[in-house]
Amino acid sequence: MLLMTQVDQIPIDQIHEKLKGELLQNLVREIEDLEFPYQNYYYGEDKKTLPPKDSPTKYFRFRQYQFVAKPIEEVFKFFAEAKNLERITPSQLQFKIDSQSTEEIQEGTKFVYKLKIHGVPAKWKTNITNWNPPYEFVDWQEKGPYRVWYHNHLFVETESGTLLIDEVKFVLPLRWISNILVSWFIKLDVKSIFKYRYEYIRDYYKA
Repeated sequence: MLLMTQVDQIPIDQIHEKLKGELLQNLVREIEDLEFPYQNYYYGEDKKTLPPKDSPTKYFRFRQYQFVAKPIEEVFKFFAEAKNLERITPSQLQFKIDSQSTEEIQEGTKFVYKLKIHGVPAKWKTNITNWNPPYEFVDWQEKGPYRVWYHNHLFVETESGTLLIDEVKFVLPLRWISNILVSWFIKLDVKSIFKYRYEYIRDYYKA
């Protein structure tokens, strides 16, 4: 997993520029050799201004990689269908789309979701930005359980399929206990949600 930890340090907005050729091929081989999803967390990197905040803040950064042996257009299309957002979310969250501002997902689409977080009902309002089919999009939380949730979805075309990169930058609501919460609770929740997503997509494209 040495190469993946190195690629982790490439800023997400530079991936398409820097992750090419032999580096990309070697990364895909490393991912395919794993029998489980590679997931990693970082904290204490340079502060960034992330919506909806208007000033720089420290954040937690989570990244996960997955390779799918399907064309990039086909894989992006799966994520561009709103109904699939419910399918790739663990059932215990009871995640449902309450409203969608446009018939098809596009730049500026707003979603309101209903879900349960450890049994507690919650609403989550997100915006879609950086909509660039079939290469990337972002969903960021306008209102919900986090102070900041900024999720980059990247799709990288390879010789044999598509590399998926999920990166989430998030800030917890109670900053003074953030480190404790992430270590013992939130960190495990996020990893579990993305592990489920990984397994669903793996099985979906094997069918």
